[in-house]
Amino acid sequence: HTLHTHAHTLHTHAHTLHTHAQTHAHTHYTHTTADNSFSVMFKKMNEELPNFGREHNITSQDWWQKIVSGTFAAVGMKQEGIAQQIGDKLYTDFAGPQNWEVYPDVIPTLQTLKQKGLVLGVISNFDERLKPILRSLKIADLFDFTLASYEVGLCKPDPRLFQLALKMAQVRADQAIHVGDNFELDYKAAGAVGMRSLLLTRKDTLLKTTEPASCITTLTEVIDVCIG
Repeated sequence: HTLHTHAHTLHTHAHTLHTHAQTHAHTHYTHTTADNSFSVMFKKMNEELPNFGREHNITSQDWWQKIVSGTFAAVGMKQEGIAQQIGDKLYTDFAGPQNWEVYPDVIPTLQTLKQKGLVLGVISNFDERLKPILRSLKIADLFDFTLASYEVGLCKPDPRLFQLALKMAQVRADQAIHVGDNFELDYKAAGAVGMRSLLLTRKDTLLKTTEPASCITTLTEVIDVCIG
């Protein structure tokens, strides 16, 4: 058997990118709406240049820089040089462990599953910093493979990404369990290719969107599902 999990079920932002942007915006301008502007720019970029711009001949760093520059322009900060400096710093900072926090149930659960012989993998809509981030958080070695959308050229909910994970794990879909925290991109997409799909809600915010039997609130619960 194998377990595929989404990166955000393992770790969370200690400080979100838009909070950093808002903090920097307040350094130069007061009473901004940098958080709202960031969300708008993030959605716009995902629609116009999906998968961090991979198919549009821009780097993932340039992709994120466009979001930062657009965010600050929207709140009235016109100094592009400052936005560039902030964008560079944010991109670098979020490649390391300082802005990420591993949930306390993650390492014990992964170690238990690993000891039981399960193949463990990560599938994530993320750029090429994913593997370095997992290494910096000291959890990379717990996985047999990691699939970042930017590197493989496929994004969830594309079934080909899940099929690639099955190929990497060398198992059939009915032998695999996928754990994710997004109803559409994780739960429904994995189920559509025949995997057993679990929705990790943690704070119960998604419990009403799917059948309770397929929801878990901690990663620890995966142990009973996988090995009883």
